[in-house]
Amino acid sequence: MHVHLSLRDAETGEPVLFDAGRPGRLSELGGRFAAGILTHARAITAITAPSPVSFLRLTPHRWSAGGVFLAERNREALLRICPTGANEDAARQFNLEFRAADATANPWLVIGALVRAGLRGLTAGYAVPEVWPEECTEAELSGVPSLPGSLEEALDELDKDDVVRGWFDGDLLRTHVDVKRTELALVEGLEREEMCRRIADVY
Repeated sequence: MHVHLSLRDAETGEPVLFDAGRPGRLSELGGRFAAGILTHARAITAITAPSPVSFLRLTPHRWSAGGVFLAERNREALLRICPTGANEDAARQFNLEFRAADATANPWLVIGALVRAGLRGLTAGYAVPEVWPEECTEAELSGVPSLPGSLEEALDELDKDDVVRGWFDGDLLRTHVDVKRTELALVEGLEREEMCRRIADVY
């Protein structure tokens, strides 16, 4: 379940992510928007990948999200700059793809968290991140930050990120965290196959 994001100018309606002269063809504004998502990614995954089995796929070599980085077409990137068709207006096709969401998440919370993170990158002046190329070796990517390795770790990251926590009503956030910690307790000690079966039965 990948989420595609694009931005338009509020007055003209024109797309604003595309800039042919910049790395990855991503505008400076788009880079700052991406920076907000990358900066808060470890906390956000507690919202976007919120089941005990979500993190089984969020590892390298699974074409999901092998690390917290921005890249051009690279399927290991948390944020991927998608390819555009050769014969169409590239600016209108241009988008960022967030690759660490799944169908156990509430789609409205996912969109809300991603938009708020991107806007934080714009308003707080986050630095534009490096755009990695499509082809990267494992050694080259060894230094990029990783996503949490489990839902428990993601919930801990959420607890530490006051910015992300501030986007949610306190009662909603406490309920989300309590439910997720209860789910973790209910599948504790199960093998992966049984854990996946239990979650599939619920969802």
